[in-house]
Amino acid sequence: MYAVPAGQAYVSTAAPALTDDFLPSSGKVVFGAKKMHTIQYGRKTALVYANDVTAEGRPPHHGS
Repeated sequence: MYAVPAGQAYVSTAAPALTDDFLPSSGKVVFGAKKMHTIQYGRKTALVYANDVTAEGRPPHHGS
């Protein structure tokens, strides 16, 4: 629905997570085939495929 312009940076709000895909042509569900990052895109939360972006920096630190 949206396109993220090339060269822009967004903050990932979580480590990439495995996602499931539904293939309507065959009616099959493929579990854990791809990873997605959750990002803040403007005032929206969006999911982007890990293979479509370059992640830089380090993952967030949780705990002490």
